[in-house]
Amino acid sequence: MNPKNLRTLILGALIIGYIFLGGLNSPTPVIAQGPTVIQGIPVVPTSSATINFAELAKQHATTPSTSEPGVNFIAPFMQAPEPTAIGQSAQRTAIAQPVRPSVASPAPALNYMGMDDIAAVGSTLRMIPPDTDGAVGPTRVFVTLNNNYRVQDKTTGATVSTVSMNTFWAGTGATGNFDPKTLYDPYNNRFIVAGVSNVASPSSSIVYGVSDTSDPNGTWKLYRYIVGATIGGVPSWADYPTMGFNKNWVAISVNMFGTTDGLFKESRMLVINYPNLLAGAPTGTLFTGLSDFAVQPAVTYSATENTLYAPAHWNSSAASYRLNTITGTPASPLYTQGVLKTNSLGAWTVPSGDIQPQAPEPVTGATAKINAGDARILNAVFRNGNIWYAQTVGLPAGGIISHLAAQWVKLDTSGNFVDGGRVEDPTATVSNGGKWYSYPTITVNKNNDVLLGFSQFSSSQYAAAGYAYRQNTDAAGTMRDPYIYKAGEGYYYKTYSGTRNRWGDYSNTQVDPSNDTDLWTIQEYAKPQVGTGNGSGIWSTWWAKVAIGAPPTITGLSPFTTAPGGLGFTLTVTGTNYIASSIVRWNGADRTTIYVNSTQLTANILAGDIATPGIASVTVYNPDGTGTSNPANFYIGPPAKHYLPVISKSSP
Repeated sequence: MNPKNLRTLILGALIIGYIFLGGLNSPTPVIAQGPTVIQGIPVVPTSSATINFAELAKQHATTPSTSEPGVNFIAPFMQAPEPTAIGQSAQRTAIAQPVRPSVASPAPALNYMGMDDIAAVGSTLRMIPPDTDGAVGPTRVFVTLNNNYRVQDKTTGATVSTVSMNTFWAGTGATGNFDPKTLYDPYNNRFIVAGVSNVASPSSSIVYGVSDTSDPNGTWKLYRYIVGATIGGVPSWADYPTMGFNKNWVAISVNMFGTTDGLFKESRMLVINYPNLLAGAPTGTLFTGLSDFAVQPAVTYSATENTLYAPAHWNSSAASYRLNTITGTPASPLYTQGVLKTNSLGAWTVPSGDIQPQAPEPVTGATAKINAGDARILNAVFRNGNIWYAQTVGLPAGGIISHLAAQWVKLDTSGNFVDGGRVEDPTATVSNGGKWYSYPTITVNKNNDVLLGFSQFSSSQYAAAGYAYRQNTDAAGTMRDPYIYKAGEGYYYKTYSGTRNRWGDYSNTQVDPSNDTDLWTIQEYAKPQVGTGNGSGIWSTWWAKVAIGAPPTITGLSPFTTAPGGLGFTLTVTGTNYIASSIVRWNGADRTTIYVNSTQLTANILAGDIATPGIASVTVYNPDGTGTSNPANFYIGPPAKHYLPVISKSSP
């Protein structure tokens, strides 16, 4: 056997032992009440490389890599510790949850497969789980999974080129790469990537890089930083990178685990000078000794925001979290660990193990469950002065889990809870066909419209991909009904040499950089199984785009008289995929009866669909024919209401 393959096999066996023996018994980290200022250490990359993705794909296709491990690979997933927070109740009482309106989330305007459960290019190597991730650029999307990285046409989903994850990073000297993270920065028009490598080794590393243009099929500058270290006398390695950015920094956090005991030691965060990274000469600051697990730097949707926010989950039974911050200059960042706070959604139970249901295997009737991960924060975004994040929670609190929910939280910049809610089926159990939701990620567009992507599970279906939408005017604490955009197609059961039926470990949801309004998500679902029993499950990933669009414009306002004495206006509406809603405000109140295009309608009934770019004329009549200079708002929206400017008018 190739020595590299043998080493990977041995390390894989070691880490599986840590996951199933030590990893679940991690000690409670030291509790820091904060705020605590932490000093960093200046660092530079250990190695670097420049690649051209298209050329690498061509080369890889004709000369397969020999560096891939010779066995199937299980990406590590070390369970989050759940410390008890000082001064917080063990079981926090929840606020009354608002009733979700029975309003459908919009159907996707576009959807197609990302990448499925194929071998790494040039090898027979397969992986679980995919670690679902990817990012959307102006003309192309970039899928990054544990097996391969793939560039796709944004409009059609057609594959442009594909390379294995290990081949992508090979030039840096990193081997055994896993846990891909990918973002798109719409302000510098660059893709940003990260991951970790060299599991359970002194050479354990953070790998990161940035594209030279907005095309991921072009050239990239890649870097490696060896983060493996001895902590408390125990050699330790890095797992589960998280990544965010603002105009000053790209921040990557990792969880450090002992190589010999499998116990959580601390978190570390590499804060990279972003202007220097873009210039091809990155410098950074390493912050060590962080007590939070899986600190999640935010994707910062602002070209001017100087603070990089980084929330972290703390304790499920206390519904607690912490909002950390990075401030200072690009060259001299300062990390402040925030105070522990509680949200108003109430306590939950930590998800753990293979507990998510699926429909039985058709041939044998087997009912293997699917892994649930844990309650760590899976992504965070900063938008319009607030921080939003998503995580999986088990319900009810403090007891045996009957179902999982996708939880979302909105904070202000002081870390205070502002809003939040759960996408859940409160009646669901493991066997009654109710719906379970997990591995959620969230994004927010410039209008504060929200998309929450997730996987859906049920004892009466196979694992599916879905999302829920929130209009910026919707009631606090609510999301609209879940929309399953890719139904599960087969029974999923695959553990390789481990004992867990892995899923996730995450997903990605983001805003379209082309208009800053449309919303995308990439989620995992189950393809038809091949054979039966353990190993027959096939995972895949699927993209969905929810077209929100920009508010339309109104021109050509012309008042005229109507019979019997009413006052009308012709509105010329220009836009794409907008729905005109028949609600008009007269004298400061919504009228229950109005006229649109000479047809009497009832409030909230849709008046027409402008499906393609162009112009539509809509005539709105005053139903009572009274008053002078009565203000009126005509609503139009994609696909729900948006206020248009107030229209002043007077009777003839």
